[in-house]
Amino acid sequence: MKQFLFFILFFTVTVVNCYSQNDWKPGYIIRNSGDTVFGLIDNRDSKTNSIHCYFRKDGFNETTVFEPKDITGYRFNDGRFFISKEIQVKDSTCRMFLEFLIEGKVNVYHYQNINSQFFIEKDGKLYELKNTTEIREINGRTFSIDKKEYLTTMNLLMQDANIQPIISGSKLDSKSIIKVAKNYHERVCTDQQCIIYEKKTVPIHVNLGVQIGESLNRFSFGDRLFSNYGLSSSIGFRAEFENVINYAENLSIQLDVTLQQFSKYNLTYDLKDKFQTAVIKYYGQYYMISNDSYDGDIKDMDVDLKAVVLKLPVVVNYTFSKGKIRPYLGLGISNNIVLSQNKEFQYQSFYYEYKQSIPTYSLGFIGRAGCKYALKNNHAIYADLNIDSSQNLNINQLLKLTNNLYSLTVGYTL
Repeated sequence: MKQFLFFILFFTVTVVNCYSQNDWKPGYIIRNSGDTVFGLIDNRDSKTNSIHCYFRKDGFNETTVFEPKDITGYRFNDGRFFISKEIQVKDSTCRMFLEFLIEGKVNVYHYQNINSQFFIEKDGKLYELKNTTEIREINGRTFSIDKKEYLTTMNLLMQDANIQPIISGSKLDSKSIIKVAKNYHERVCTDQQCIIYEKKTVPIHVNLGVQIGESLNRFSFGDRLFSNYGLSSSIGFRAEFENVINYAENLSIQLDVTLQQFSKYNLTYDLKDKFQTAVIKYYGQYYMISNDSYDGDIKDMDVDLKAVVLKLPVVVNYTFSKGKIRPYLGLGISNNIVLSQNKEFQYQSFYYEYKQSIPTYSLGFIGRAGCKYALKNNHAIYADLNIDSSQNLNINQLLKLTNNLYSLTVGYTL
């Protein structure tokens, strides 16, 4: 237990220290006065980029956090461009950093929160491109119909270019709206090219890794029989799916496939009533465990569970930085399937119910904190701490197996 607490302290300090090392890229801010200041900008996820701009004049200066009211906009060198605009969000008007997609005879902007919002600007006036959904009942059946108001808005603003067929075939997404705006600009402005600042769509990427781990866990057989904390080892694979959610690039989904063996434990009986006992059959001999030794009862016993468990945790992960050092936190569910166990260990209460002492399946919650160190060619080494508490699905507390597990995992991304 002391060793595990040391690892918790070590990784907590590591994550805190790593938090400040973000994905700083060269760029510039545009002050409200029109002045341009070059430096480094922290490239965070789309949602965060629309609310704050994290800016340093160089790698040694303190970070200044700008809100949309503080500056006109900011841009990464030859990359994404954000402009401060006042927009309608739900029922209120607020100022946000909108991503500048294309600049020309009409400008197109994108605001990403939980939902996407697109705006088109002509002659200094900003219009939202909407596609609201209407629920209609026709002949007793309910239908969801897209109203596609954005088509009407674009047709009105671009009626001088005769591109109605292109508008009619468009969708409310970045690629399609940029295509329409580019076509309009080329029709009405032949002496100047439009500028596209479009954010490149990053496809879903899968990182595959191999890993090993050491764990400290404790079993509870119902509310009476408990094990001590025992050590166990694991080996397996990890698949991490990145860029799953387009407005939260720092979120990923991790799926582990590991094998873990649980072996030697000391079992004790914890109940105030001294007249009750836990009956265990171990290698053909019966043992009575109780709080007090009388009539041949014992207070504890050593057993070897010889259990091999397939663990399939699914974790939603948030990575604080996309730099070389990448601390992360995760939360998810843990699926545990018992592949084999010591048939000579029979806790009678469980054995009568399940025909085995350890139920085949258990479900739980898992918390994860760790850090990844990026290498060349998208390879990386990582280490994380996991807290995993799982139970089988029997609602009877006397027949519920609980496994509280703390583990340290290290791995290598291929």
